[in-house]
Amino acid sequence: MAERIGFIGLGTMGSRLATNLVNVGFDLTVYDRQLEAVQKLVTMGAKSALSVSDLAKQVDIIEIATAPHAELEKIVLGPGGILESAAAGTIIDNHSESFPSDTRRMAAEAERRGVHWLDAQMSGGYRGVEGHSLCSMVGGDAAILERCRPLLEASSSAIFHLGEVGTGAAAKIIQNTILSGIMMATAEGFALAKGSKIDLELFQGVVQTSACQSHVGDSWLENWGRQVRPDAYQWVLESALRIGDEVAVELPGAALSKQRLPIILGPRPLP
Repeated sequence: MAERIGFIGLGTMGSRLATNLVNVGFDLTVYDRQLEAVQKLVTMGAKSALSVSDLAKQVDIIEIATAPHAELEKIVLGPGGILESAAAGTIIDNHSESFPSDTRRMAAEAERRGVHWLDAQMSGGYRGVEGHSLCSMVGGDAAILERCRPLLEASSSAIFHLGEVGTGAAAKIIQNTILSGIMMATAEGFALAKGSKIDLELFQGVVQTSACQSHVGDSWLENWGRQVRPDAYQWVLESALRIGDEVAVELPGAALSKQRLPIILGPRPLP
């Protein structure tokens, strides 16, 4: 029997992930408080649920893409949440950012009730979803990953199984910590180029073809330098520093990024 799929959280990323699942042909049921987002998926062929609990009773695999972490905990553990209604053997395929130890705690409670957890974090943003080019960073049992692999492949071009539950959450934080450092260097570089009266369009060409090339620098003027919120990476960097404390790894670069990014990205260095 084909897997029955549920999707909770139809925001910028979630609605696009769910759209890809419908387009591939999955039997999809969706729930979100944003009724307009639900209706859009319904017109494409999805079914709608009345609540989280209602959805959990109907499906075999539940994908979650929501924020912040408190909302994820409420959806999974709270009154009327998934674990109150999901049958034993159900899989929670979580794409929502969560600290590794919180992920492991929720997964342990789910397993105690016979529900499996896949820690499937993604990188690439909504453009990656639309281009089916996301990078999926997965923690969890290999057999559970194989059941969910077709769902991940609907939006991902690369899937990395990194280990047990929690490793996906950690990898997402770590790669975003690296990204924040690249963003800080790129923002300072473009500000310096502007101050030196260098044409920024030409300078972006230099970045694209020189040793400092990066995904961020390649489209800094069009995308990254204009759209990223000053506080966007604060939770990530706080989490990275917390992980560093837990594993006894010093992260002076992450500490500097946490301090400097809101300043650099606040009054934007670009016109």
